[in-house]
Amino acid sequence: MRGVAIEAIDSAGRSYAVGKNPAIAFLLSFFLPAFGQVYNGDLKKCFAMWGGYFLSFVFAVFTAGFGSILGFGVWIWSMIDAYNVASRKSPLW
Repeated sequence: MRGVAIEAIDSAGRSYAVGKNPAIAFLLSFFLPAFGQVYNGDLKKCFAMWGGYFLSFVFAVFTAGFGSILGFGVWIWSMIDAYNVASRKSPLW
């Protein structure tokens, strides 16, 4: 029995997710930000997004809530990116 590929590599050496449903990736990131990246196997980007969330909370505390704009931006990025990576429009990091 052969292993199931979780990514494909193009001629330029970029890795892409294989066999992922874009709608599921989008919804996972909608309800649990950056979990669409976990679903796609894009853990580097997931940790970068979680770092962005952490910074947004720190900024929100010190800027009377202004940092929440950063968190909203990361959340939107998480959903769009999860969909694009699952659709193979964007490569994995």
